[in-house]
Amino acid sequence: MPAITRRQPWLPFDINLSQTHWVLAVLLWLFSSAGFASAHQTPLDITDQEEIVLGRHLSVLEDPQGALTIDDVIDEDLEHRFEPIFVDTPYYGRTHSTYWFRLTLAFRHSGEPRLIEIAYPHLRNIVLYQQVNDSPFKITESGYAVPRDHSNNCLRFCFVVKGTEGIHTLYFKIKTDSPLFLPMTLRTPERQLLSERIS
Repeated sequence: MPAITRRQPWLPFDINLSQTHWVLAVLLWLFSSAGFASAHQTPLDITDQEEIVLGRHLSVLEDPQGALTIDDVIDEDLEHRFEPIFVDTPYYGRTHSTYWFRLTLAFRHSGEPRLIEIAYPHLRNIVLYQQVNDSPFKITESGYAVPRDHSNNCLRFCFVVKGTEGIHTLYFKIKTDSPLFLPMTLRTPERQLLSERIS
């Protein structure tokens, strides 16, 4: 039986209707793959990294009402709504929204811990939800409204990433009454100490 073709008024060519379902299947696969890649980014291998700016390795989700929880943002329905960031230092101006930033790191083998510094002192509330492999999330709170631990040689906001082998998934929940500016850098403890001395 010959293939059936039909010209659609908005297309300048004929469509082979017997092949249309294959075209739709391929398009669906492509969109699904793009969504999967967005929701499941390739982890940043930091095994040999001594210092790296993290802005372009983050993805972001805006929460206008500030009502989302960690259980909400890791749900499949919201995971795909995280958007990539294409600048070294994200800036969102003055906003009433809460922002979630996702970062996925990897150690090929166990090693020295790393410190993540947010070098902007005017962020009111920062909550880090950190998961190593399949372990429960560990919660760390910081920001200028929260008493800070200065034992890591950090004058600004610092968060410890243990050198445990495997995948480290981090969600930063940030709410502030100042412009949201996020200079975020990962360093070894030695590099962090050197950075503090220089600054």
